[in-house]
Amino acid sequence: GSCYFLKKKPTCVLKKENHFSFTILTANSFNLNQNIIYPELKNNSSKEGSSLIHFKDPKQTNKRVLYENNKKSKRNVRTKINSVNPFTIPSTLNTNEKEEYNKNEVKNYPNNNISYIQKVHSSFVNNRFNIHSDSSFKPIHKMIQMNIYTDNKLYNNNNQKIKDSNNNMNGMSVTQRSPSIGENQNGNPQQKYMERFDIPNNHIFIEWQKEGEYGNDEFKYNIISNKTAGTSQSLFHNYKDKTCPNHVYEGRAHGSCPNYGKAIIVQNLLGEEYDKNFNLNFLNEIRTGYLNKYFKKDVEISYENSGIAMHNNMLRSCPVHENEEKLFSVKTDYNYKMCKSKIFSNRFTMKEYDPKTRLFMYYGLYGLGGRLGANIKRDKQKEKKYEDNITLPMKNPSLIKNLFDCSIYSYCLGPCLENSFGNKCFRNLPAYYNHLTNECVILGTHEQERTNSCRRTKEEKKKPNCQILRKTTDSKDWTYVSSFIRPDYETKCPPRYPLKSKVFGTFDQKTGKCKSLMDKAYEVGINKFSVCLEYLFLVSPKDLYNSGRNNYWGIWAADHSVNENNIEIANGKCYHLVVKPTCVIDKE
Repeated sequence: GSCYFLKKKPTCVLKKENHFSFTILTANSFNLNQNIIYPELKNNSSKEGSSLIHFKDPKQTNKRVLYENNKKSKRNVRTKINSVNPFTIPSTLNTNEKEEYNKNEVKNYPNNNISYIQKVHSSFVNNRFNIHSDSSFKPIHKMIQMNIYTDNKLYNNNNQKIKDSNNNMNGMSVTQRSPSIGENQNGNPQQKYMERFDIPNNHIFIEWQKEGEYGNDEFKYNIISNKTAGTSQSLFHNYKDKTCPNHVYEGRAHGSCPNYGKAIIVQNLLGEEYDKNFNLNFLNEIRTGYLNKYFKKDVEISYENSGIAMHNNMLRSCPVHENEEKLFSVKTDYNYKMCKSKIFSNRFTMKEYDPKTRLFMYYGLYGLGGRLGANIKRDKQKEKKYEDNITLPMKNPSLIKNLFDCSIYSYCLGPCLENSFGNKCFRNLPAYYNHLTNECVILGTHEQERTNSCRRTKEEKKKPNCQILRKTTDSKDWTYVSSFIRPDYETKCPPRYPLKSKVFGTFDQKTGKCKSLMDKAYEVGINKFSVCLEYLFLVSPKDLYNSGRNNYWGIWAADHSVNENNIEIANGKCYHLVVKPTCVIDKE
């Protein structure tokens, strides 16, 4: 098929058979039985090239990166890129530390001028991630320069201009939202429907508040930053304690939209192929050292076997006692009302005495159990035995019915984890939700990607495993969520699967038509759908490298009819868009 990267935000959808429109948050899989109803547009225009952008302005031309597919010309052909935010390093480091940080971050790079995306997403991608494509591909959209500056605008709060009218909560600035996809779209019957594809304005940074300005009922929140959250790795940096213990990067996991199919591959060095595509190592408990302090002895899982799931079998209840619950109820940085109604309506216990059997019953903090965990000795029992190093299921798994429940669950347990371990970074942890089993797994780290200060060889026993990000068909049942998923995510965030037989477009108010965004200018040299979608995910903005690019949407157009039997081998064209769609077109 044909893969397109869109440079404009789509404002409508058009129906077109064998065409699939998706976003950076979409799972890398298909739901061929999908039947989403949306308003029809009169006089839809699905003519390819109808939205062609002519780069007559030299400045605009320079923002494009041209390439040749001819194998005889494999040199990097690039034009100058203007006004690109530089790759930066933490300003809190001293000169020697910055130089060392610089070396670690850009080692293996031929020179400082090669872009991060070029480095990761050329032939290197095929080798590292085992992404199969009929032809090599290179991005044709704007890239990020790897120029190193010691002045860090990303982490320096002084460089962030905040209006006097903004509030300040817990060291976080509360800002107003930018114009959404619905504005200036008068007459567009798909306006309401297309709001869920407005990732720049909806995938933002929010904070739960008892008397929040947004939300409804007990789910009240404020917007702490209208900056678009990262899509591959999402971290919010405006915290007083910027770097968490055992973390390499600054910030805490955030983002108000779920990221369907996003996989964190924990590389335990068992086998190269096993690590590359997808594995369940992330479900094993993390090693942080805090559980050892809690029990005053070494009970944690070894680094080589560790994952990134939070410590699971240590608390007896949450809150621990009534006095702690009273403290939670008066916290200004905690929405106790929401948690009381949603999570703590009944006593939340992980160890309780059964008078009938006269035995203690043990439960896990989260999830369905059965994973590698800490070696915690439990009371010996004749009738019921527990394996010491295997995690246990939570007492009431039915408490989690969807990904929003999972997000809230992690948020509500935060103060208990913080108090038990004395670590503020155990608040607001991210989680994984499984759509098949409704399992919710709280993670023990805010970092999603870790390529520094991690195990490179099996001989390194005192470093955590490295973590890389993928989005393959194998991870379609797992969704990554922060503790701040917006309650209206089903209408303000993209759906789980790509739109079937739909093409993103932009609504023309003068003609009332939806102009297709399938344009030669957005086409990338990728034939397979799964590669088209994952490539869009891999080159998506990260908070550390965010340059304000809007690579959030894509289209894949199959060359021939596709079904569940041939979708993985079908060819087509891939388009990656940097224009926000405002409508969709049916493509039969």
